[in-house]
Amino acid sequence: LLEERAGLHFDFREADAAREKASAAQTIFERLGDVPGQARARNLLGQVALLERDFDAARTLFGEMLERFQEVGDPVG
Repeated sequence: LLEERAGLHFDFREADAAREKASAAQTIFERLGDVPGQARARNLLGQVALLERDFDAARTLFGEMLERFQEVGDPVG
């Protein structure tokens, strides 16, 4: 649910709330060892960074997202 709420906040351009929920989701996915979940959370965080025009952070987060998806054999996410 945190991931979904992060996406909703992002859709409404609520960057702080989206980042908070996506970060919390990422922490849970890491604890569970859910690699695709980690990738999706990083994607949301990257989108928030783009919204805030933080292009360096977005590039880093999207790169980490791609690495996670490739780990599980999903090259396109």
